[in-house]
Amino acid sequence: MLGSFFCKSIIYYGVNNYHMVNWHLLPGEKNIHQTSISRKVFLKFYLGGFALFALAAGSYFSGSLGLILPLDSTLIAVAFLSGSVVLLFLGENNRTNEMILITTDRILVRKYDSNTRDINIEAIPFDKLTNVRVRQTLKQRILNIGDVVFIVVSAEHVLKDIDSPYKIEKAVYRIIEKEKTMSRQQFTKP
Repeated sequence: MLGSFFCKSIIYYGVNNYHMVNWHLLPGEKNIHQTSISRKVFLKFYLGGFALFALAAGSYFSGSLGLILPLDSTLIAVAFLSGSVVLLFLGENNRTNEMILITTDRILVRKYDSNTRDINIEAIPFDKLTNVRVRQTLKQRILNIGDVVFIVVSAEHVLKDIDSPYKIEKAVYRIIEKEKTMSRQQFTKP
């Protein structure tokens, strides 16, 4: 019963499940690249979850924490294990709050607000895109993550902590160059 509830909540919140996201693609539009916030950003959640899992295993099998706390070792193990599951779930849930999809016609940015449960999908067509930039701090360079900035005529769209940001920048530039060469060929043909 509890397992089915947990699985349903994971599917409902869309944890690490790109195929459940409805991107509203146009007919003939193809997916080129899809990514979300890097797991490296939420490393503290994962390390904390694994540490609590190790404490749960240690307290269950050794029973030595019963000397410090006057509780049953099984109860302590269950508490550590549930804390571990919560930390791992929070890390994965926060990671999918911002996602990006690069298609053949446009860039789609999906932002999820966990407080209001609103999902906002912004479409950035390639003809409106003026520039793509990557911003990185020293910590982000070490972890190979960075902020990808899409500069549109009227605004700037920043995607924070994306894994391998230079690959995304190169993919967008390749698509823009293909569009430019196709439009030049259309104008030169009589």
